Amino acid sequence: MKWTSHLATLNNKIRSAAGRIRHDGRHLNTSDKRMLYMGWIQSLLFFNSPVVLSTSSKSDIAELQTSCNAGIRAVIGLPKYGYADITTIRAKLNIPSVESIVEYSLQVAAWKKFANSSVFEYFGPSTRSRSNGNFPHPDQKGQRAMITDTILKLAWNRIPLPIKLETKLKTAKREIKKFLF
Repeated sequence: MKWTSHLATLNNKIRSAAGRIRHDGRHLNTSDKRMLYMGWIQSLLFFNSPVVLSTSSKSDIAELQTSCNAGIRAVIGLPKYGYADITTIRAKLNIPSVESIVEYSLQVAAWKKFANSSVFEYFGPSTRSRSNGNFPHPDQKGQRAMITDTILKLAWNRIPLPIKLETKLKTAKREIKKFLF
């Protein structure tokens, strides 16, 4: 299965779930419809974010965000079309964006891979980047930009130092979540 067809299927599932929330949730309050959103739409994003969404283009992510916005409109009860400040509504409902979900899954995967490595034991001159536990930026030309190791090293460099120094996975996940959401 190609990534484009996989993303198209994911978009269709999200749009379908938004329609179900609109139809089945018409007698529910907003918090109950938000629970439906989190179960039917957000779970699809979290499931697909480590592999599929981390290598997707910005236009594919924007298309998924548009599909998720249809679900947010259904939660609030807004019409399908017309202007609405979805970013503000999403913040009030405490629903993360697709980009935030992708960044969260990348940073957690990077923490799992590099937390116990010898990143801080590199010999040579002491620089700000090394003291923050950052890797030198890998080569991102051509196909090397889509290699998992490159993506995870860049995500590791975006994690704050106190989270990098954390020893427990559960605490690190919680801190990354607070940092991003």
